Amino acid sequence: MPETIERIENISCQPLEKLIDCLEPRGFSHATSGGTTRSITVRYTGPQSGVWETYRISAPTIPVAWAGDIFLRLQQLRGYRKNWDSYGGRPLTTAAYLGAYDLLGRIMFDRFPKPSVVPTGRGGVQFEWHMKGSHVEVYISPEGNAEVSFEDDLGGEWEGPLGQVVHRLAAVLGNL
Repeated sequence: MPETIERIENISCQPLEKLIDCLEPRGFSHATSGGTTRSITVRYTGPQSGVWETYRISAPTIPVAWAGDIFLRLQQLRGYRKNWDSYGGRPLTTAAYLGAYDLLGRIMFDRFPKPSVVPTGRGGVQFEWHMKGSHVEVYISPEGNAEVSFEDDLGGEWEGPLGQVVHRLAAVLGNL
């Protein structure tokens, strides 16, 4: 897993928090900056079109093969409009989108299986792994908070905020 993930830049005329719900992500890039440090840059456009976020990730290896597919899936989900599910489903929020990037930064450098990525009707996103009798779900709320839940066919279960259970999550995913 990455040793660190941190926001290293926020270039805009206003704090991102004031713009977060009116911005649209337009892409990302990976740039190697020596050794094992990589940067992910997310550009937002909207009423204030000069907003850039850059995250630096220090990781021991290169990303897993499925990482690009998940980034594309998140871009696809960002394109969903209000009522996308015909039940009043809300579009993926920018905070949930960034929370998903944070989760990917934590898992995309280890040889974990590819998750299913599904939108939630409230504007969040969920990563799911269902295999070998284990069921792991990471829910990213519309506010960008991540909650992990685990259960297996033998009756074992646990849950908690990603920051508190990230090592348990890594152990479970590593055994799938």
